[in-house]
Parts: sequence; structure tokens; C-alpha cells
Amino acid sequence: MVEIPSRTFLAAFGIPVAAVVVAWLVIFVPPPGSAPSLAIGPNVPIDVYAPGSGWVGGWGENPEMAVAANGTLFLVWWGVEPSASGGEASSVPPPNTTAVWLATSTDGGSEFSAPVRISPDTEPYAFDPTVAVTASGELVVAWANTSSVGGEESLSVATSPAGSLAFTIRTVVQAPAVDRPWLVALPDGSIALAYSNGTETMWAVSIDLGASYSPFAEIPGTGYPTSATSEGSNLLLLAGLGSTATEAGSVPLWFAAVNTTAGTVRVSSPGETLLDYPADVVATNVSHPGPAVAAAGSTIYVAYVGDNQSSIELVSSTDQGVAWSRAVAVVSGVARQYAMPDLLASGSGDHLAISWESDATGYWDEYVVAVRTPGTTFSAVGLVSGASGLPGDVLNDHGMFTALAATNATGFVVAWNDGRGVASSNYASHVYACFVTTPFV
Repeated sequence: MVEIPSRTFLAAFGIPVAAVVVAWLVIFVPPPGSAPSLAIGPNVPIDVYAPGSGWVGGWGENPEMAVAANGTLFLVWWGVEPSASGGEASSVPPPNTTAVWLATSTDGGSEFSAPVRISPDTEPYAFDPTVAVTASGELVVAWANTSSVGGEESLSVATSPAGSLAFTIRTVVQAPAVDRPWLVALPDGSIALAYSNGTETMWAVSIDLGASYSPFAEIPGTGYPTSATSEGSNLLLLAGLGSTATEAGSVPLWFAAVNTTAGTVRVSSPGETLLDYPADVVATNVSHPGPAVAAAGSTIYVAYVGDNQSSIELVSSTDQGVAWSRAVAVVSGVARQYAMPDLLASGSGDHLAISWESDATGYWDEYVVAVRTPGTTFSAVGLVSGASGLPGDVLNDHGMFTALAATNATGFVVAWNDGRGVASSNYASHVYACFVTTPFV
């Protein structure tokens, strides 16, 4: 999944959090019969804190997923504590306290366990969780935590043995700014960890399941990571938003390949395909351009929002980002907006899944498409999140903060936070997931 920058990060540019400007959009959907269809499964609500009582508090946000070798799906998100919010949250914290939650699925994403809180009471403002599973099955979750009023922020990592949810929690970083952590389990059993310190992306590696880390190293010019994965080797792949505006009103997009064994880093932008994106668009929560990164074998793919928010673009590289292909428009239209793409490569590497948000119906919803690699055959676009939201409230839409995970050879799981059924006066949403069957198997 991709993430919005924090207010701390945006303040470095003097960027106000802009309102969403609504205009018209035409989504490109191939004519009937011209592209194979996706089979969209039922939308499954996840953040039900009280069994039998429905969703009782706060909002669920920023879902992330990881899948173990045995097919178990781990879904994490952060949300307001039910006891603190007294029902639906009326504002972002403070004063409401937040926590990181976990739910699991053993049937490919059709049903999920009851949520379990991971973050401790001593971290009352936990946010932006990330999750990974090692090759031997250990579960690792990381998140950022901010103090209620000023002070330092922290980065915590929770680890659990295979087949267990008995977590050991350690504080890895304490600093003036800690934002958008990412975990990636590498093939040799080590764990790569990256985060933003407010101006640059930092990275380190642990070879003892998070008990200790190598010294964190800075990647210059890479202010905010929005996506992370590996290439099937000890190569950490990151993509995100730059730390310095290249011109008035623009923020650059970047890609980085980190050799975690040698400690070397290559930062690039795929030529003229990853164009600078207007800073006021970056500042708008529902209008984030990405980028998102995935690897299928030795081919690296990056998806991002194109100029004027009028398309989702896809580029690829076969030499770890030295050279990039020309951009291919996955979907395109005019005026209305596309945002927050996520990108997933199937386990076999023979196809991709790309998800994004669009306000095609007048409200934000989640969409998805499958792509037969090397990126020339597309499925029809599938609407994942159902009918449009409640009238008159842009915070009450159906699709924001999408995440993807592959649970088996037949398809993938999409997760997102969703405003359906939430009172329009409140800033709140659920976490939903559904299984999508791909035609490319």
C-alpha cells in the first residue's frame, strides 16, 4: 500500500492540507468481451471490536498485509480505541488514543479472526503499521508512535514466533520525527526496516528477528517512502516522495534499490516517466500519487498517478532501476481524480495486480486490475468497494488507503478503509477486505 505524508513532513515544504477539488472523470474500461473479467468477492468487514455488537468505536485506517508460506494472511491497521472514543471518533487524535490491531485469515481472505491489539497502553498514539513474515514463519509488525503533545516520536517493532501471537515489543528508534515505517522480510531470514525521519528515508537490517539492527543509514533525497518490497534477493526496493521540491509547487517521486548485504544504494527516477507532482495534490489525503513498487523475478515495476491525476501509469526496469521502460496507462480519464495506487506481483511472477482509488461515481471507491506480465495484457477494471458512499461528505467515501496481498495462485486480497454506514458528521471508517479471482492463472 501507499501512504499520505504526515503534517510534519508537509510542513517542511510549507504545504497546507488542501481540500479535494471535485471534477469529472472517465475511467477507461475495455468494451465488453475485449478483456477478461475479474471475479470480485464479497466485502468482508474486519474491525469489529465487540463480537455480536458490530463496529463500536473509532476508525480503522492504513491497512497492510503479509502472507506466510502456509497461506495464513496477516492484516494490520491502526484505529481509535473504542473505550477512548465512546463510539465513532469525531476528530483525529489527540484527544482520542489510537492502537495497532491485527486480524488473521486462514482461508485466503474470505473470513478473518477477531481483531487483537498489538501496541501497548504505553504507546497511546500508535499509527502507520507495517507487517512482514519471515521464510520460517516469524511474524514481525512495526509502527510509529507519537506523543500526545510535542516531544519525541518512536518506532516500535513487535516479533512473534511462527504459529503464535505472543509478541515481544522493542523500541527501535526515538527521534523528533518518525513516520511511515516499512518492513520487508528478506530471503536470508533478515528483516529490512525503513522509515522517514521527516526529511529523508532511513534504513537498517536485523539478522536476529528484530532484537538488534545495523546502524540506520540515510538515503539522501528520499523524504517519504510510500512502498517497499524485495526482489527475491537481499535487495530492498523502496519508492516514495522526495524531500526537496524541485520547483515551486512540485515534489519529485523516487525509486531506490538498497543492497542490504553490501550496504550500497542506487536512487533513480524512471526518466521522464515519474514526473514531478503538484505539492498541493500531495498534501491532499485522497489525492496521493504513490508511487508503489513490486518485483516479478528480476523485473521491477512501479505504479503511480499520472499528470493531472488523470491516469494510473506503470513502468518497469530489468536492471534494478538503471533504465526504465516507457509508461503504460493502466487506466486513464479526464478531470476527476485517481489516487494511492498499490502494486502486487503474483508468487509465480506471471501477473500483477494494481489497485487504486477513484471518485468516478462522485465518491471515492477502490478499483483493481490484473496485468499479465510483461505488462501488455490487462483484465477489465473491477470495482471492489461496491456502491457509492453517503451523500454530501467526502470523508464518508468507500475507498481509501488500499493494500494488496496474494494468498494463493487463483487471486489476491484487497484491503482498504471504508466509510459506509458511518454517520456523515464523523471522521471515521471501517477496514474491509475482499478476495479477487484473476483470469491470469
